[in-house]
Amino acid sequence: MSLLDINFYDEEANQGDSIWPFIGFWLFIAGVMLVLYGTVNLISAWRDFRIFYDSSAMEEKPDRELKKKQMKKYGIVIVVGVVLIIGTRFIQFA
Repeated sequence: MSLLDINFYDEEANQGDSIWPFIGFWLFIAGVMLVLYGTVNLISAWRDFRIFYDSSAMEEKPDRELKKKQMKKYGIVIVVGVVLIIGTRFIQFA
């Protein structure tokens, strides 16, 4: 019996046979983690947080091109996370 031959409308006969909800749950968790990771890093790249004060770091001028690339990268990570979260809704019905 393959996963694609399961009748999902007959819940009592196939109870516990499907792995799709398990896969959907972990993709949802991965999507949430990507959104959190991207958001935290996007904010830290935007605001240029420094955990420890270093007076020599204040003399350096920020590289705006690098900052834009980092912000774009973390924006893409957030979008991928949102797509995973939305996609988990449709994985259960595959």
